[in-house]
Amino acid sequence: MSHRAPSTRATPASLPSPTPAPHSLARDDLDDTTRKLRWGDAQVHEVDEVDDGHAARTAQGQQEDDEVGERDEVEGGVLAITSVKGKVGCCFYDPVTDKLSVLEDQQDSADWDLTALLVEQLLPATVITSSTADAAFLETLDAQLAALPANAFSSAASTSGVTGDTNTRLEYRPTREFYAGQGKYALSQLHIHEGGWYASGERERDDFDSGYDSGLGVDGDLEQGFNDAYAFDDRPTKRRKTSAAGNPDGEVSRRNQELRVEAFLNSLCTSSLMVGCAGALLNHLHKTRSDLGELSDGIQVKGLELIKLDKIMLVNSDALTSLQIFQDEAHAATGSSATKEGLSLFGIVNIARTPLGKLLMRQWFIRPSLELDVIEARHDAVECFIRDENQPAIDAVEANFKHIKNVRRVLKAIASGDGSLSDWQAIWMFVYGSIQIRDAILSLEHRQSVEIVDKFLDSFDSLAFKDLGEIINNVIDWQESQLTQGKVCIRPGIDAELDKLRRRYAGLESFLSSVAKDVAFDLPRELAKDLSLVYFPQLGYLITIANEPNVTDADKYGAFGWDFQFVTEQQAYFKSSKCRDLDRHIGDLQCFISDKEIEILHALVGHVLELQGQMLSAADALAELDCLIAFAGASRLYDWVRPVMTEDAVCKIIKGRHPLAELCVETFVPNGTSLVGGQATIKPDSEQEVELCGDEDKSMIILTGANFSGKSVYLKQVALITFMAHIGCFVPAEDALIGLTDRLMTRVSTRESVTRGSSAFMIDLQQIAFALRNLTPRSLLVLDEFGKGTEADDGAGLFCGVIEHLLGLGRDAPRVVVATHFQHVFLNGLLSRKLPATLAHMEIRVDESTAGSSSAETKGVESVAYLYRLAPGLALSSHATSLASLFGLSPDVLLRAEEVSHAVSTFSLDALALSDEAQMSAAERDELREVEACARRFVGLELGAAREGEGQDGVEELKERLRWVLDGEGGGFEDGTT
Repeated sequence: MSHRAPSTRATPASLPSPTPAPHSLARDDLDDTTRKLRWGDAQVHEVDEVDDGHAARTAQGQQEDDEVGERDEVEGGVLAITSVKGKVGCCFYDPVTDKLSVLEDQQDSADWDLTALLVEQLLPATVITSSTADAAFLETLDAQLAALPANAFSSAASTSGVTGDTNTRLEYRPTREFYAGQGKYALSQLHIHEGGWYASGERERDDFDSGYDSGLGVDGDLEQGFNDAYAFDDRPTKRRKTSAAGNPDGEVSRRNQELRVEAFLNSLCTSSLMVGCAGALLNHLHKTRSDLGELSDGIQVKGLELIKLDKIMLVNSDALTSLQIFQDEAHAATGSSATKEGLSLFGIVNIARTPLGKLLMRQWFIRPSLELDVIEARHDAVECFIRDENQPAIDAVEANFKHIKNVRRVLKAIASGDGSLSDWQAIWMFVYGSIQIRDAILSLEHRQSVEIVDKFLDSFDSLAFKDLGEIINNVIDWQESQLTQGKVCIRPGIDAELDKLRRRYAGLESFLSSVAKDVAFDLPRELAKDLSLVYFPQLGYLITIANEPNVTDADKYGAFGWDFQFVTEQQAYFKSSKCRDLDRHIGDLQCFISDKEIEILHALVGHVLELQGQMLSAADALAELDCLIAFAGASRLYDWVRPVMTEDAVCKIIKGRHPLAELCVETFVPNGTSLVGGQATIKPDSEQEVELCGDEDKSMIILTGANFSGKSVYLKQVALITFMAHIGCFVPAEDALIGLTDRLMTRVSTRESVTRGSSAFMIDLQQIAFALRNLTPRSLLVLDEFGKGTEADDGAGLFCGVIEHLLGLGRDAPRVVVATHFQHVFLNGLLSRKLPATLAHMEIRVDESTAGSSSAETKGVESVAYLYRLAPGLALSSHATSLASLFGLSPDVLLRAEEVSHAVSTFSLDALALSDEAQMSAAERDELREVEACARRFVGLELGAAREGEGQDGVEELKERLRWVLDGEGGGFEDGTT
């Protein structure tokens, strides 16, 4: 506890004004009931009445801490990966879930597709690899990291040392850090929270004790307080014992954890690369935390699990960007390099209110689920939360979400001894908010089948939480803590010894004044008038007089029994026998008070950590609950419906809409979709009026049509509806039947970068090649104008090859939606119209009267009305000039463009010259007629074979003929006969 330095001039027999004690006598006179927080909204904000400015600063600081914690956790994902002889092993740390995920050693393909999938699915902020890994692997890893979109991590992410134009840091570490023995030892030293990772989702906890008694009575214990700071539990209380709260026998818990880790490591004994990566990753985490000042005996994680790529939808980075699932935009602040989430699917759906809920929402978007029971459980929850009769309860839950902070970060701070007042407030508000949310959840209608509700209700004991909240509230003096600049202060009545020390400290001024008078009584008058007795923490009690020459002379004041200590510019300080008696009998009060308060806080921390497992379980459940309520809010706001999920490779959508495009227009035209993986494996439901359903459903839709007619929007809406169904959200459609989709891949937009060293068309080819290698019958592929990046004939050829390959897969064909302007491949017979694919186009209406107008400005340029409606059949024109007219190109340019386009398409390039005759001068027309006559004479000239014996006469005759062709001169050749 700090103590302000004494004044430069002290009055006789007085004590310098010290810094106010945490509990002075004046503060003790206040009514104790005005300083206690109660369970209820009215009392929650009572603390703010003390100092509104400081409270506002505290709230702002807490919000900033949450934002910083949230950003750090998003940026902190670390992937350790390496390869030896084509085998790949990796280990990933996810700070959002605080888990380690490992991938057993697997043989990768020659193109390192598994490595690419891992990087795109995990989206790490830091990648660690061995410097001696396979050269081709390192090259592929570097290229893949350079291709990742920068906005895939966080809208506020910003780190240094990036690779390419992304936020990913690539570190090459020595081979010795990837040794399997070192990794096995590092894993064995892990501290894993009990009951989390190896229970296979089952809770190892006892049932609730229905006889739980808080032991607090009404207000008796609150008024009486506790007799001892360590006796928080000395009340008649039955505490529920859970595995999450920790086993009282710590040795048994520790041994169980060791056995589980050992069993897990034994099951992975053949995956030396993975174990080595785990060691390198844990070593990196330890160094990083040490650099941040976090000292710990070992790394603590919540769990250890295997990476199962078959349980999540693999969404490549191109899909995240091209479908606008994430979209960064520059911050509005001038000169700021920060970014924020723009118009994106994540931006309109992520209305979660808690820090952990926002982080979990991002994880769901990056890794959609392929587990049917998980998806349907989320849909059940959204369906329950969206009901009108449940709206009051949901409003109450959302109102209490403001009390839920990043409890995982707060618990780490409190456990490490760095907990501030705002951290203790966050814990108290979390406990309070959890109980309030539980009460609101219990009033929900039709909640019996909602898994997240049961999960949240089972995650903690409300009586134990209430007990803990009252303990914290009774121990910490919120008002006094705010008056002392946020230092955590203990209430009076908590510990008898602490109260005794505070009373001594409060009466110390008057006591020292009386002692100073006794000391000055036997001193000369001129010395006594300037004498004071002061107290310094860690220095004890000192006599001080005015500074004068020779004040340090031992003989001058030694006669009084004073020992010189130190001198300032105006004061000199001495120790006397009286001062030593005070040091011996009273002691260093401020240090005693500080030590006692620290001991009490340590005891309070122990009580908090007893319920740490329940708090973390409740926090995880609240984060999931927050996300699902956000889904329900977005579904209600945008009129989305619940999709029907199935394991069949099918995608049937009735009146689907684009979730983003419909927000930007006054009227959006919905369209249907019918796709089945493979060829005609599922018959359409006769009761569902899905557009484009013929006798058989196809695995591919080939979409043609005019520019600006909505082809790209249609393609993206099919992909987005499929994506939204897998994250557990409702979808923008009248009805939808969505089959589980293991991969969502796109070739929609090309992200160029100088660091990639590839042309735009080469990037397109890389995307297509990756898709063709990894697609399955359960995949969805979206192709938008593939082949347009090169010469038209080559692009059309590649387009035909890809389409025929995909359709040739038969029952292994994925679901594919294609948009193209290569209509001529069907008109010229390069692709048959009888292929097992649905040909469709976006409907338009052409004003024929405008196309046939005699007006020079509009002749030949059609007026087109875009209907944005999907219709069967093949479109024959892109109507590019009609679209150009909408954007203000001059009529002369449009007419010329129409003429050239018609001439090229009909192979009548000579018509271009004739159409320009009216614009020629007289000389140019005469020259053109002469050239035409010359050409006609040449075409009409007949040359016979040379006859034997003609010799020089034949050559002369040929010259005469050529002269006639060029000049029209020469006899006997006008008819062109020989």
